Amino acid sequence: MKLKNNQQGFTLIEMMVVIAVVGILSAAVLAGLGPSRAKARDARVISGLNQIRTIAETVYDPTSNDPYSTLTTAAASVTADIATQGNPATITPTSDKFGFAASAKLPSNDKLYCVDSSGFSGLKENAAAGTPCSDVDEADIETPTIGLAKDAVCVVPAVGAPSPCATGLTCLATDAIGVSGKCN
Repeated sequence: MKLKNNQQGFTLIEMMVVIAVVGILSAAVLAGLGPSRAKARDARVISGLNQIRTIAETVYDPTSNDPYSTLTTAAASVTADIATQGNPATITPTSDKFGFAASAKLPSNDKLYCVDSSGFSGLKENAAAGTPCSDVDEADIETPTIGLAKDAVCVVPAVGAPSPCATGLTCLATDAIGVSGKCN
């Protein structure tokens, strides 16, 4: 089969330039996603630890000498999920067995996040895994940011409802009907 002289295709150099440009753009996008992935893994660990606290409230048996005796078994699937994020979760009963602490290192920074039966949840600085949250001085505890960051897309809450945005930010409507918004 003969090609006519007026038919042209892409040259090898043109194709290589296009492939190089696509490669550079994809590398830039993937590099930008790194911190987002780490934050997502952190959020998954924190969510898992909060699920452990909810499970603990469910299995709590006030008539028992060890009211949290079934907690480790009941929370096995959640602790396995936390372990898939890189660091295992530890559930530790208090010395009197009437309380517990659950903790795991966050994948992004290796800080220990802890929840316990007293209602505490937060980061523990300078603490080893498995120590109850209450064994750490208040000065060592860093409160995590709760809520959506500035310029994040949010759903405008009903009048009187709390804002989904971080402390000090409000969800301002960006659409005509006032449902979608942006944290500012």
